[in-house]
This record gives sequence, C-alpha cells and structure tokens, in this order.
Amino acid sequence: MSYFPFLLLPQLPELNSEISLHNFPPNNWEYRLKESQFVNATFESNGFWNTVTLDTIDAYSSKKITLEDLKGKIPHSAYPFLSLSYKRLPEKSEYLPDIDSIKTYTPVSRATICLKSHSASATYQGEINPFPQKASLLSFVPFLQFKTHIKNYLFFINLEKNPKRREGLIEIYDAKSKSLKTKKIVRNNFLNFIPLDSYCFSEEEIPIVISRDMSGIPLYFSSTNDSEFLNIEHTHPPASMAVLGNRFMVQSKLKKAWFSELKDG
Repeated sequence: MSYFPFLLLPQLPELNSEISLHNFPPNNWEYRLKESQFVNATFESNGFWNTVTLDTIDAYSSKKITLEDLKGKIPHSAYPFLSLSYKRLPEKSEYLPDIDSIKTYTPVSRATICLKSHSASATYQGEINPFPQKASLLSFVPFLQFKTHIKNYLFFINLEKNPKRREGLIEIYDAKSKSLKTKKIVRNNFLNFIPLDSYCFSEEEIPIVISRDMSGIPLYFSSTNDSEFLNIEHTHPPASMAVLGNRFMVQSKLKKAWFSELKDG
C-alpha cells in the first residue's frame, strides 16, 4: 500500500490543504474489503520515522483530513505522509514502515489530494511510494501558464525508506536551447517548494526539470494572483509513453541521452 503526501505549504498561506482517503479498492476484481483501517501520519524527526494515529475509517468509506487534524499531533517543521493500515504502525522506526493494507495493481489505490482557496480548488488522484536513494528524475513541463496575473510553482516531493536527511540538486533547463535556468538544493522526505516565474520561460520554451541524484514526484501548480483560479498537474516518467518493450530500459536510455545533453555549467 502506498503513502499519500499532504500538501503542506506555509509559503502559500492563502491556500488550504486537505486530503481525502478512501477505504475501498479501486477495482472490483483484485481485492475484497471488509475491514476498517487506521489513518496514520508518518514524518521524519531526529533521524527516525515517527507515526501518529489520526483516526479510523470504516470499510467502503472516505475520510477528509485537513491541517486542523494535524495540528498538535506532528511537529511544526515536520512534513507528513498519510496512510491507511489494518494494524497500528510503530510510533518510531529506523526505516519507513511497511503497510498492511489494500494492494492492487490496475490501478493502484490513490487519495484525492487537494488545494483550496476562498473560491476555487484543484485536486489530483495521487500516491507516493518510497524511491531508492540511487535514483534520478527527468520531467518535461508543458503546464506553465504565461499570463502576467498567474504564478507558477514546482512542488518536488521525495520519500525514501531511510529517514536520514540528505540533499540533492534540481536543475531546470530550456529543452530547445538546453540552457541552464537555475539549480536548487532539495532535501529528501519532504515537499520542496520552487517558484518558477523568475526564470523567464516563454510560451515557445518547454522547461526540463532533472535531478541526477534524487527522484520524486514533481507537481506543477498555477494560481491567479487573487487565487480565483487554481491548477495542479504532475508529469509521468517519459517511459510511460512506451507501449511495447522494456519500459525500464526505455527510461534508462532517455535519461542517459538527456543527461548527457544537459550540462550544469
């Protein structure tokens, strides 16, 4: 069973985050559900994974978790990953707990992850599984909005089994000229917040976001200045476009080709 990232964004106080968890399988042939589950919040603190139980959820029910549900239960600076499990997770562990819960493959179980303003909301169906430490990222970004009253952001979310903190480097390029726009240090087991508008992309350019030493989920968020309109998107790995053959080999070759073309200096 996957974890679910909570979009904790103190940089955007005009927005509220919430996540709806669903205690039922996403199809009717892989799994038959009859049990309630615990709702957990897991976060890194002092070099360990810590977990608190927030609630329970009945079979074939959904439950919405907001920032108010997390206040007083996780440290102010911690970043929470939510989950559902049949058994209580350990309060402290040296490695990310394995979750005994619904396991399906087509599709996997997801949560409804949401950002809300006073008049609008944007959601996507998402989940996150732990990435290996020796991994990388290649993401093409066709989602930027170019009106003067719209702001664009990258949320880069990483989750690893090891709670020990480490840093990686995000590089952002223009795909056509292959010119480097910026480099940003990011950390693991966290939501990294990167504003994108100061790098002067035009409508004719497609940004490429790469990391040679850390993988994760890149989310692209756009908002009007008054938060009347919101949009959130995420990119799939480029190999997801491959229909036949070994997708992992395709992904490896795509990354190798683009990484050799994109030079950080």
